[in-house]
Amino acid sequence: MKLVCSGGRKRLAQGWLDTMAREYVWLECTESGMRNYRVPKEMRGTERLELMKYCPKLRKHTLHKESRKK
Repeated sequence: MKLVCSGGRKRLAQGWLDTMAREYVWLECTESGMRNYRVPKEMRGTERLELMKYCPKLRKHTLHKESRKK
């Protein structure tokens, strides 16, 4: 299958596909307030991320919520 890129779109043998709108967001620890992780996220029609991740300051897994870089 041959890919041809032009203007943010990819053309496959079947037709045109739009590339997904993705943006980087930060995951902030709810207990310490530190922003520990930066992850890509699709922005169209998604809810805010909430994940259990490791916090190096507290040295344990805590809830991290999505926070956009200010």
